[in-house]
Amino acid sequence: MKIQPWHRRHVIHVVSELPDDAEDALIVLRLATELVTDFLSSVVETAGEDRDRRADRRQ
Repeated sequence: MKIQPWHRRHVIHVVSELPDDAEDALIVLRLATELVTDFLSSVVETAGEDRDRRADRRQ
C-alpha cells in the first residue's frame, strides 16, 4: 500500500493527542495498533461466519 497525503494528515491529528513523554506515547501507539488489528481480525472472522451461514442456508 502506498502512503497517501491523507494518511499523513491523520497521523498529524493522532500524534497531536499523544502524551508528551516518548515512552508513554509509544505505549499508547502500541495499544492502538493492538486495538486496530484485533478489531480487523474480528471483522474478518465475523464476515467469514456470515458467509458460512449463508452458504449453509442455500444447501
